[in-house]
Amino acid sequence: LIIEGIEERELYNEDNKSINSNAIRGFLLSILLNYKIPILFTKNSEDTARFIEVLTKRKKTEHSLNFKRKGLTKEEQIEFILESFPGIGPKTAKKLLQEFKSLNNIFNASQEELTKRIGKKAEVFKIINEEY
Repeated sequence: LIIEGIEERELYNEDNKSINSNAIRGFLLSILLNYKIPILFTKNSEDTARFIEVLTKRKKTEHSLNFKRKGLTKEEQIEFILESFPGIGPKTAKKLLQEFKSLNNIFNASQEELTKRIGKKAEVFKIINEEY
């Protein structure tokens, strides 16, 4: 949103009795927070044109820097699934996978086997057998 021809400080002029400055603040905050629309104040049409020119150049630069993110490898996907459990980080995930070789083997392991290898962190795997 571009507000042209008025300076930001003029909006909050407490001497202006016709417009409540808190109403203006509320309106602007609503636009910013509810609709996530940035607000720019410009002096005149020339200033607005300069802003648009800079924005256009910046967008071209950003667009040229965009690149396609490569997908995760099978191994990374498996680690990612394990790491989604609370308390299971990359090191613990790798340790479990080195020991059990697959997610299926980990999920089918007894609580005792898991506790033997990763201690109290194994408690989190009790949820696998819980009913929804």
